[in-house]
Amino acid sequence: MIKSIKTKIACLVGALMVIALLGIGLITFFVTRSNTLELAAHTQANNVKMADAIIADFMTTNFKATQELGNMILEMPYEKLATQEAVMENVGPLLRSFRIGGNFMSAGIGRENGELIVSDTESDKEKISHYSYGKAHNYDVRTRDWYIEAKKQNGIYISPAYEDTLTHLPCFTFAYPLYKDGKFIGILSLDLMLEQLQDHFNAIPVNVFALDSIHVPFAASNKEILLKENGNFKALYAETAKQGNYKNILFDYISNNKTERKMATCNHASVQGQAYSVCTLEDLSMIQKPIWDMAALQSILVVLMSAISVIVLFVVLYIYLKPVETIKKSLLTFFAFLNHEVKTAPKPLHITTHDELGEMAHAINENIEKTKLGLEQDSKAVAQAVETAKTIEAGDFRARITETPHNPQLNELKNVLNHMLDDLEKKIGSDTNEIARVFDSYVNLDFTTEVRDANGRVEVVTNTLGEEIRKMLHTSQSFAKELESKSKDLEEAVTTLTQSSNTQA
Repeated sequence: MIKSIKTKIACLVGALMVIALLGIGLITFFVTRSNTLELAAHTQANNVKMADAIIADFMTTNFKATQELGNMILEMPYEKLATQEAVMENVGPLLRSFRIGGNFMSAGIGRENGELIVSDTESDKEKISHYSYGKAHNYDVRTRDWYIEAKKQNGIYISPAYEDTLTHLPCFTFAYPLYKDGKFIGILSLDLMLEQLQDHFNAIPVNVFALDSIHVPFAASNKEILLKENGNFKALYAETAKQGNYKNILFDYISNNKTERKMATCNHASVQGQAYSVCTLEDLSMIQKPIWDMAALQSILVVLMSAISVIVLFVVLYIYLKPVETIKKSLLTFFAFLNHEVKTAPKPLHITTHDELGEMAHAINENIEKTKLGLEQDSKAVAQAVETAKTIEAGDFRARITETPHNPQLNELKNVLNHMLDDLEKKIGSDTNEIARVFDSYVNLDFTTEVRDANGRVEVVTNTLGEEIRKMLHTSQSFAKELESKSKDLEEAVTTLTQSSNTQA
């Protein structure tokens, strides 16, 4: 059990400091955590906006390029577009030049007969501008989604991302239905590799990806997820669609039967009616890691600061409260002196500080000195009272206590005793030995003595009694003498009578 006041104060203040520092640390932690999450959400939104701007520019540029090529083709007279051969002759060279100039993977026109007039890497290998790809290759362009959807929508259609069968690269197909003078010419298709778009995403330092209309990634800073269907992306789309664009959410990402908590922000947009989504996902643990690291550092600092503070406080208290130990020893010695355990009063305290402890020491010194003088005064009075009692015991009732004690109760006792002695002297006398001497004489039937200087009631009565006895004895003596005289007369008469009788006989 802690007994030292210095240790108690140091521990108490240390505990309060720990509580205060922990409170500040907790407040700082939660404020920092809130600010960090808010900043992370803001950063995620900015990253999504940046990626969305890249995709929107990419989509819009290629959309316009598709529209521009279509318009160039439709500017030709119908005769140059009416037949397979006419298209091969008039449009084929244009497809190659436009493909190379626009850095497209392929450019072609899907004809209603199922043939695809195309310029691509294969034509480059054959060193021709274009060729026809169709029935001879067991291929029917009319079965392709981009052909069907573009014709159905009667407008530019952007396909979902897919992997090209020849290059195995992710790409989009921009499809545009061509009508000349109300007659269907075919579906213009531009296959665009996403390599350039991916280059932009490769430069993004965070996890950002773009989803097509069926929620498959077609561009991502993490290449491993490209063109891979993942149920998490569909769930992410559903969750973020509920919250709205650029709204930050916490998302449970399931991978290898493990659930990872992530922060997510998405923007769902469209270009010319073609929907896509840009999202970012970051591990919540990674975002919060600096916060937890800071919390751990703060905890260590709290422990260190608390320990250092307690040690410093203990040293300071030891220095400033050192007089307390001196005061304690002085008080214990003083109490021992009061309880008559020791005969010597403690020496005055030598404390030079001008604070409360100094004032306390000064007050203690004054009171020790007063108490010491008072006890000495009381001792003198008690000693005189003892001597007075011995004098009274010896029979002298004239003794009195003349010393004035410091203690009010002793002073009251002194007054009572002196008053009692006055009464005893008044009622009995001043010297019981003198009274006893007279009484002893009376016992021995010596009534000739009396109490000298009789003032007390007993002394006066004793003298009076002696006087009366003496008077009574004096009277008895006179009566005895008279009786003796009468007795002699009677004896003489008897003698005479006897003689007379004898004579007569």
